[in-house]
Amino acid sequence: MQRPLPERKSRRDPFAPRANPGLLWDKFFDGWDKNEDPKQGRSGNRSDAGRRDGSGEVFSEPAGGPAKQAWIGKFARPVGEGDALEAAGARVQRLVRALGGRCEDHITTAPFVTGTGLEHPVENGFAWHHTLGVPYLPASMVKGLVRAWAEHWLKHDAAEISRIFGGAADAEGVGSVIVFDALPVAQVRLMSEVLTPHDGGWRQGNAPAPSDWHSPVPIPFLVVAPGAQFRFAVAPRPGAGTGREDVALFMGWLKEALDWIGAGAKTAVGFGRFLDDEALRSLEKDMEASRKAEEKARAEAEWNAPPKAGDKMHHDEWGVVEVRCIEGKNAIVYSLDEAQETKLPLSELKRP
Repeated sequence: MQRPLPERKSRRDPFAPRANPGLLWDKFFDGWDKNEDPKQGRSGNRSDAGRRDGSGEVFSEPAGGPAKQAWIGKFARPVGEGDALEAAGARVQRLVRALGGRCEDHITTAPFVTGTGLEHPVENGFAWHHTLGVPYLPASMVKGLVRAWAEHWLKHDAAEISRIFGGAADAEGVGSVIVFDALPVAQVRLMSEVLTPHDGGWRQGNAPAPSDWHSPVPIPFLVVAPGAQFRFAVAPRPGAGTGREDVALFMGWLKEALDWIGAGAKTAVGFGRFLDDEALRSLEKDMEASRKAEEKARAEAEWNAPPKAGDKMHHDEWGVVEVRCIEGKNAIVYSLDEAQETKLPLSELKRP
């Protein structure tokens, strides 16, 4: 006999802990409100213009976008299955080593965002790995980043760049290295950021130049929090005579590019910076040494500072005393050992 179940029991929560967040992000956006006019989208984009769900009802995104922030907030959490990510990283490492390539791990030192140009109702897209459900850097992005660094920043030899990265459309122009997707090796934490342009429609070409009287329009977007560890891998192409040397050159450029110009979007404001394990440990060591030096200097300054009312000092004859007030080069103190008040020269008081 069939028995009906309550709705909350018969429907599974799509945001269950082990659900693929990339699939939810791409296919299950639920931040639409019913609206009779599908043309009431805020910006006129296709994502704002509305849609039909098969029942004939029209949905459009509410102006002001509170649903966007609420939707993005659902993903501001740790994502990825540790075991699956570790296994995927190990597979890539074994393959690359078998091909004679190299793997290096780099860690984000600033927020990182990937795939903002992908279409999505929240206006800023996000690149998710289809099966692992985590943010990643596609191989094409990694290769383009390194090539841009070598061409435009290092001004490297054009013939060598063409040999490594490819150029012509024939078999000889595919490049001497194979670049792999950069995947996180452990669970990563996502967080929400907000962009607040106030150009008054100038970017759309239908308004005069912006000025400071325009109201900002908050646009939330999803980012990877600092501290995420990604594995970058590159291998020589079979048959490429200089493949192994080019792999070493490529990885050197990659390290410089990730440190200096960053990967992903918003790099002009400091997003997308990476450091390798060794550089990060060196940076942390330097920061720790700087912190200890500051603490030592602060302690020495406090030790050498002249006493003030309320300080407990030490005197060779009166023992531990409490400063009541300062009178020129003398201090009125109360001796805790003698239970007596007296006047002593400041030069005779020492910190305990």
